[in-house]
Amino acid sequence: MKKIVRILGLLILIVVCISLCGCHNVDDLRAMRAAITAEGNIRLADGKEYKALPTCEELRPIFDNNTYIYVVEDDVPLLLMEMFGDYASLSDDGCFVWSNHSNTGKAVYYCRTDLYDDILSRINQGFMPETYGYWHYDEISDRVFQTLTAAQTDAIAQICAQTPEFLPKAASLSYDEKRDLYLCTSDKLFMRDALDVCRYEEKYYLVSYAFEKTALYAVPEDLAWMFARILED
Repeated sequence: MKKIVRILGLLILIVVCISLCGCHNVDDLRAMRAAITAEGNIRLADGKEYKALPTCEELRPIFDNNTYIYVVEDDVPLLLMEMFGDYASLSDDGCFVWSNHSNTGKAVYYCRTDLYDDILSRINQGFMPETYGYWHYDEISDRVFQTLTAAQTDAIAQICAQTPEFLPKAASLSYDEKRDLYLCTSDKLFMRDALDVCRYEEKYYLVSYAFEKTALYAVPEDLAWMFARILED
């Protein structure tokens, strides 16, 4: 009976391996394999190492290219790493790894070791935004981050210097169009949700959720064209 169970188990393993091999060739799988070093770093197949960063809500590396890797123990067979490894993703610039640890359920950013000290220093000094911006899609459907002009940034400061109108807690915000604005560093690596640009019945508003209630700042008519441009994207 035990022999039959072993044979069945081996057959199942072979079927799984064949199905996985049909999705990726062996060279691709080797490139996707990563390991944990004795220091707790992630080491990719090309030898680059990444060190875990402390939690930072404003850290926003870009992971649009869908470059996947799997962090596995050394004794896990290549064709089974998708089943027994921790799923991870490599950032578009190759500087960061995002890993979702199966044993803790926590998602962690890892930074390439040659950049680690600089990124850690920036995290420790606190978020220091330099401009506003927003995400949109260009003509070929690539996601692009558009930085606001100095005039648009000055207009936001002017508008937000007004006393806002507050929505009652039970009220919901209605709009015809909306765009999320972010405060960000010049390299767009650190971002924080800032304001929404909304259009409702041909009038424009800046919306802030920094208070306990939703705050609305009316955009003056002579500045409306600036925010119409943002929504046009």
